[in-house]
Amino acid sequence: MKNVSSFKHLSLAAAASLGLALVATASEMPDVPASQPVGSTSRGLLGENYTNLGFTYIDVKNTNVDGQAIDFGMSAPYTSKTDLFFEYNYTRSEPVLDGHAWWQSLLAGGRWYTNLNGIKPYAEAGLGWAWVDVPVFGGENSWAWFTGIGIETPVAPNATVTPFIRFTDAPDIGDADHWDFGVKGNYWLNAKLALTAKVAIDDDQSWSFGAGVNYQF
Repeated sequence: MKNVSSFKHLSLAAAASLGLALVATASEMPDVPASQPVGSTSRGLLGENYTNLGFTYIDVKNTNVDGQAIDFGMSAPYTSKTDLFFEYNYTRSEPVLDGHAWWQSLLAGGRWYTNLNGIKPYAEAGLGWAWVDVPVFGGENSWAWFTGIGIETPVAPNATVTPFIRFTDAPDIGDADHWDFGVKGNYWLNAKLALTAKVAIDDDQSWSFGAGVNYQF
């Protein structure tokens, strides 16, 4: 029972990070700046049109039931300092109680940022829906919300690191509220394709390690 509860909690952490989405079309996006060319020391992800596909490994503290997650997302600028994004996540545990626990979430939100000589502090918030199912105990679903802050910082041409903090809650799913503390990295290989990675820890001291690709559209 303790392992199942811990996995459900950690699944929320993975789900809050990343996802599936559709955003407003280009004709509906006023005041959108052109993307900076490859070679700019300030080119990260804020202010870019891109899709993301990623994989995350979840090391749940004090249990032998770890998990894996697949994430898909899209983001696009709405104004010169506001991005809109959607996230979809599917997380599944290793075998537990003769089955697999799983989690899905669909989230939508916005990021508001400023540019301080290439360093971009941001705040984000959004809403969505989450579903969880655990063998023997059954399934639950709930509306969900999140809020967070971060700082996208250039470290080399085409490369940024982003320390972040995010709080997530799904009020109708037990033990769902949690904090995530981590750092993400992004490196543009060319004008369209980037590699990304992240490491994070939640307030239960369970770790997640992720890698993926971003594609500018």
